[in-house]
Amino acid sequence: MSCTVRIASPLRSYTGGAAVVSANGESVTDVLADLERRLALPYASIRVTVLIETILASHEMDEILFALRDRIVGLNAGRWD
Repeated sequence: MSCTVRIASPLRSYTGGAAVVSANGESVTDVLADLERRLALPYASIRVTVLIETILASHEMDEILFALRDRIVGLNAGRWD
């Protein structure tokens, strides 16, 4: 499945100045691996922090950590309403 990824300004030098790129994958990990391959970055050089905002997501934290095990920097739990 193809998706659109927005690139933060400081990282646009990796994309030739592009603010938006497309990537393919069935999961977040697959999409990030596809981006790394397309941009010639080493595996797991893109790191993530996941925001947990719902009680349902809090019950899935172990699965989230396992799925992103090579990339996870941290979990941020909180509500912003």
